Amino acid sequence: MSLSKSNATGAMQHSAMTWEIEDGQFIKMEKLTKNSQLNDQTFKKWTESVSDEELELFWNVFFELLFYCWNRYGE
Repeated sequence: MSLSKSNATGAMQHSAMTWEIEDGQFIKMEKLTKNSQLNDQTFKKWTESVSDEELELFWNVFFELLFYCWNRYGE
């Protein structure tokens, strides 16, 4: 797994526009933060307990809302 350093927090770290660059290359992270590790474990446990259809609906709504807020209110 390759992790890029981001100048954003939370879910907005997934936007490539927030990834930091040095000397024309993405700045890589060695490992997930402790908070990210906890989030990863929590999401893995949760996704095992719901159907694929529920997951698809959740993530579609989640990212639509996230990008709506990003576009409306900025960073």
